[in-house]
Amino acid sequence: MGLFDVFSKKNDNLSKKTDDMYNQYLNEACNLFQQGLYSEAVTSFDKAIAINLNDPNLWWLRGVSLEKIELHVEALVSFNKSLTINPNYAFAWSNRGDALDNLGRCSEAVASYDKAIALNPNNSEAWSNRGVSLRNLGMFAEAVVSYDKAIAIDPSLADTWHNRGYALRQLGMNKEADASYDKAIALHKNKIIT
Repeated sequence: MGLFDVFSKKNDNLSKKTDDMYNQYLNEACNLFQQGLYSEAVTSFDKAIAINLNDPNLWWLRGVSLEKIELHVEALVSFNKSLTINPNYAFAWSNRGDALDNLGRCSEAVASYDKAIALNPNNSEAWSNRGVSLRNLGMFAEAVVSYDKAIAIDPSLADTWHNRGYALRQLGMNKEADASYDKAIALHKNKIIT
């Protein structure tokens, strides 16, 4: 499921009118995001937010856009605003973890991923990224547990298999690490072929 599929499912409360400014800015922001024009998308999200300050989805999408252009502090502010409005927003907790990890605040990132996972235990991305933060903390055994959870949910995560191999190698489990690397390589090859 793509980012905007999630957004549209969460935004059933949006009016169906296409001529109001809010929807115009929202549609513009989404189109810009999908084109990879993240700075421009932020500007349009800001315009929509000026009309509707209390939509956690707008703040979340603004944060995701800011993460894409590596403005991690600003993204964190957006995710925090989204969570102030809706503290049960699993996607915002997960993306907040990404911003924190990118800022080198890995322990806080793990706590954020834990909240995301508590709200949605089947979020393979949160499990995988939790593993990355644990790895960054040098907690390789715990990272492997997170990677295993992610892979149990979605075994096609090539990067997760690769990261699992790295963590296993750090634990001296070379045979298991090689098997993980082999799985990552096979999955990458399949992506290239298809």
